[in-house]
Amino acid sequence: MNQNSSQEGQNSPAPQQTEKKRKPQSSKRIIWIVAGVVLLAGGYFYTASKRKGNTVEVLPVAVSVVRGDITSTVSSSGSVRPIEQYNIVSLVSGDIAQDSISAGSAVHKDQLLYVIESETAGTAIQRAEISLQQQELSYRQSLDNVGNLNVRMPIGGIITSLSVKEGDNVNNGARICDIVNNQELTVKLPFHEDDARSIYVGQAAVVYLEESGEFFYGYVSAIASGSIITAAGNIVSNVTVAFENPGAIVQNATATAIVGNFACSETGRVEYGRTETVFSKSSGTVTGLTKNIGDRVYANELLFTLDNQSLVISSQSSALSLQTARLNLNDSRTQLDNYNIRSPIDGTIIDKSYKAGDTLDSNRTVLAVVADMSRLTFTMNIDELDVKKLSVGQRVDVIADAMPAQVFEGRIDTIGIIGAGSSGVTYYPVEVVIESYEGLLPGMNVTADIVVDEKHGILRIPISAVSRGDVVLITKEYADSIGATYPQPRAEGEQVRSPDGQQQQGQSRPPEGQQQRQPPASGQQQSGAQSQSQGAGAPVTRTIGAPAGSLVDRPGNPTGYVWLKVETGMSDGTNIEITAGLREDAVVYILPSSIGTSSNNTGFFVNSAPARTTTTTQYGPGPGGGGTTIVTTGP
Repeated sequence: MNQNSSQEGQNSPAPQQTEKKRKPQSSKRIIWIVAGVVLLAGGYFYTASKRKGNTVEVLPVAVSVVRGDITSTVSSSGSVRPIEQYNIVSLVSGDIAQDSISAGSAVHKDQLLYVIESETAGTAIQRAEISLQQQELSYRQSLDNVGNLNVRMPIGGIITSLSVKEGDNVNNGARICDIVNNQELTVKLPFHEDDARSIYVGQAAVVYLEESGEFFYGYVSAIASGSIITAAGNIVSNVTVAFENPGAIVQNATATAIVGNFACSETGRVEYGRTETVFSKSSGTVTGLTKNIGDRVYANELLFTLDNQSLVISSQSSALSLQTARLNLNDSRTQLDNYNIRSPIDGTIIDKSYKAGDTLDSNRTVLAVVADMSRLTFTMNIDELDVKKLSVGQRVDVIADAMPAQVFEGRIDTIGIIGAGSSGVTYYPVEVVIESYEGLLPGMNVTADIVVDEKHGILRIPISAVSRGDVVLITKEYADSIGATYPQPRAEGEQVRSPDGQQQQGQSRPPEGQQQRQPPASGQQQSGAQSQSQGAGAPVTRTIGAPAGSLVDRPGNPTGYVWLKVETGMSDGTNIEITAGLREDAVVYILPSSIGTSSNNTGFFVNSAPARTTTTTQYGPGPGGGGTTIVTTGP
């Protein structure tokens, strides 16, 4: 799939330098040019042929070796499109309440483009919110129920009674145990009302035991807000003093207290600081009970667990229902967002199909098209043999069919690694980006060339002048002038062919009029020999391998011409580089591959005289294909 550009070879000795210009629709022009050349060449060959009796010999066409440029390119075509393009699609139905765009206007990412009437969507959101609140309440209740399966101690203290044992089935509200906190003691004492007003909670106090006379330090934990009248007629307020049990004080011991400068008016009874009765808050089977009556427990300590799988499953179901309610609310809110249609990118509105007041259905209607027109791009499908020659960032010359006189510069943005097969060939997508594209419009057809290799100021000839094995046709006179010879035979007894077509035994012969010259220096590289069977028992005739600049034997040489071995380099499909064997301004000759047709399809008969024999000599195709046919007729 290579399309190549270079200067045409010239017939004149001097190289012709012309300014390299890009021509639009180059492939079509090349076809017409080649067709014209073939027609002109056919006429030339006809008029330039020599007639000798009943024999017609076709004369070769001369071309000069010139110095010039060769450029190898990979070409493809496609249509340009914006670097990014999005269809603005409606996901909901309803009337368009508002639009704020027009074709050609610039928009920004997330800019509001359309508003669809959304009263129904708002109601759906309210319902979803109420449903979520209900599920949250249900879930919290289920968590509390599961939490109540763990029976914990509300306070620290001593278990004074225990109503259950391991394995019992307990109902909700059943009595579990009693706990007494005997580490902290309290005594409630009456103080004169006026004194009580001067006392505050947290104030230090001294407690005296009436029976033993011992005293202990404590603090005021509570003060009654009202007052009472004692039997003695005193108006008092109760003050509660708390103190730690040193270990020997029992409940109902008699005590008094002094708070600051105030003493109580009467004695009071010592009580344990706190007593709690624990009740079951759920139902289930008692598991993990390890405490007994008289054991000490601590606040929030786990006493046992109730086994109730139905409550656990119900809690899990409630959690799933809550998650569903949250998703429903999110969906409703997203649905509401769909009524406000925004731009996904910074870009330009290149098409608008709907306006305010139009009614939309629910079929994903395209309202408008927004595109990022900062750059254009297109895809080149590149042959598998050429894709490895490309690289990201490589320059691409682009010509639009609508603007053939202007060349746009592009760059390879990405090279795909997944190819697609077609007619036995795999093609890979190559994305090309055009940043400066003034005048180009999306959808325009373009042809692109990527230069993969180029050489300047090298020797070149038309590719049709080089035959198979990298040999060219030259005159015997030119061969003599450059000292070209046939290489020596490889072994004694091998047959070689001289320029006049005669076989020689164990030696080489130079062209006519040329003296015998020395063979190539020892160790000089030679190309492989080519053998041809001459029939059963016939000696083998070999064309001895020759380095560049040596003659190569081929049967049926045109009179006065010989074949010269050359070395070739880069080709662009029209011209080929000569790296060795020819010098600048040398003249080589091209034989036509076909001039006409005959009754046996072997050639073209110029002489109208009847021919009794026909001899056809076919020279194999060169690098560009085809070949050369010489037809002779005679008795």
